[in-house]
Amino acid sequence: MTEIVLERGASPRPKRRHRARRRKGPGVAFVLPAAVFVTVFGIYPLVELVRMSASTVGFANILDNRWPFVGFDNFSTLFDSPTFSEALTNTLIFVTLVVSISVVGGMAAALALRAATLPRRLTLALLVFVWTLPPVVSGSVWRFLFSSEGVVNEAISRTHIHEPVFWLSDPSLSLYSVAFVNAWAALPFAALVLRAGLMGIPPQTLEAAAVDGASGWRTFWYVTLPQLRPVILVLIVLITVYAFRSFDFIFIMTLGGPGTSSTTLPYLAYQEAFTLGFFDLGAAVAVIAGLFVAVTAAFYVRLTRREAHA
Repeated sequence: MTEIVLERGASPRPKRRHRARRRKGPGVAFVLPAAVFVTVFGIYPLVELVRMSASTVGFANILDNRWPFVGFDNFSTLFDSPTFSEALTNTLIFVTLVVSISVVGGMAAALALRAATLPRRLTLALLVFVWTLPPVVSGSVWRFLFSSEGVVNEAISRTHIHEPVFWLSDPSLSLYSVAFVNAWAALPFAALVLRAGLMGIPPQTLEAAAVDGASGWRTFWYVTLPQLRPVILVLIVLITVYAFRSFDFIFIMTLGGPGTSSTTLPYLAYQEAFTLGFFDLGAAVAVIAGLFVAVTAAFYVRLTRREAHA
């Protein structure tokens, strides 16, 4: 009897394994193209970028895959360079301005567009249109608006200030002007996300605050804002990543100038690699910028997991 029981107990195992393989087969077939795509266009270029940052690479040997290994020499060169220090400082200022303006402005827009009236729906549609505009189009329009004879200076001249303001050619203003335009481009996204968060707040909570006699400001500060905290934190992380990797507006509006006054890390990487031909230094700058983005992304993942378990 014992032998019969053992044989019966052992017989289903091959069937189970066969069923498991049959279940995994279609899944592997669906995942494989995506895995190949990510490997070819994501992981492999990243590995080559890191390898390039630790090698000597220029116009002469860019096509030769046998690059001389130099270790951390490229990073040492960057850390000793005042241009890199200025670009890093500009990047931190730029990111801070873009995040602050877009989140605060997006909150104001979300509060103003909270009710679903027809004019506000049209305004929401306009925000979506602005958000979908390519940076090439937005940057070109704002470069014209900020020119010495543009609409902005024309409006300023009507306030009896006759000297034009050189928004993009003044070293003390160029970085702030481009940061404002980047924030303007990110503001619709922030407004839509925050408005969705506002619509998710139970109306009973706001009604209870009104019954207790709370003013509009106190209701916002003590009721609305705490419930929007997870949304705001995620939004800050997303816009930080967006601002850190921003390149288009700087390229279109100032080319990193005047001088290096509006040069950020992404633009410095482009300039070192494709303008000066120092692909190794450009790769090193890109690796450093990528580390900042990776840290921010890791914070985002940790934040979303914490909110999911809350």
